[in-house]
Amino acid sequence: MAHNDDRRVIHRGDRGHGSAATCTVAILPTLHDLHKDPAFAHYDYNILRSLILTFDPDCICGEVRPEDWEATAGGTREGYCGPVEYRECILPLCRERGIAFRPIDAYRDEDVAESNQRSGGEAQAGSRGTDEDGEYVASCGVAQKDSVETAWQAVTDVFLQLIRRSECGVRAFFDPAVMEVIRVKHRLQQQALPVQEARLWQARNLRMAANIVDVCAEYLGGRVLVTVGLEHVPFLWDLLSLSHAVRLMPIDWARET
Repeated sequence: MAHNDDRRVIHRGDRGHGSAATCTVAILPTLHDLHKDPAFAHYDYNILRSLILTFDPDCICGEVRPEDWEATAGGTREGYCGPVEYRECILPLCRERGIAFRPIDAYRDEDVAESNQRSGGEAQAGSRGTDEDGEYVASCGVAQKDSVETAWQAVTDVFLQLIRRSECGVRAFFDPAVMEVIRVKHRLQQQALPVQEARLWQARNLRMAANIVDVCAEYLGGRVLVTVGLEHVPFLWDLLSLSHAVRLMPIDWARET
């Protein structure tokens, strides 16, 4: 496929996937460093690349902040430019195929500094959180706190078991059961660390969704692929489904790919 401006304009009116008033959007989960872990060979960079090319996007939205994108000249200079899969797989593919890329992540450094432990951009229950969260947790009874933490750990264990099912191939990451476990996990995090969950997770996803819709406005009649860490997927899918400018592919669109 030749990606250039003329071809992209043709795609907007000729693909037959939707009207010129909407943009076809799919969300593709990424695993950050786990793409290189042998335990997750069923979703390595080769498979990630294949799924991107299968969707054939006009533009990719990625988990990179605009300020980091600008500071690194689109990932061509030193510095942080999103999770590792961007420099090592997604951005080289965009350059190779002439696919437009838009950075859509949105979080504040000062909010991140309030958390001791983050994994792939997602705040983890059990980390320090903010002073307000510390006061909230301290006000909870020991039994209540232990109950929430025990439930959170159990849900996290189920999550890892589900995505480690190598016999399922890439379908393991698009399983509706995985999406539901992620929702439960964050409901528990809201109980354990409500301020941190609101600032580092809910507000972040709302900003990301708004940025994605802005990009979709540039590609009405075209196709936009959203690449984000797996835990973002169900929340962004819910938020994007509210936009009349977006024609969302099913959340498990790649299960049969």
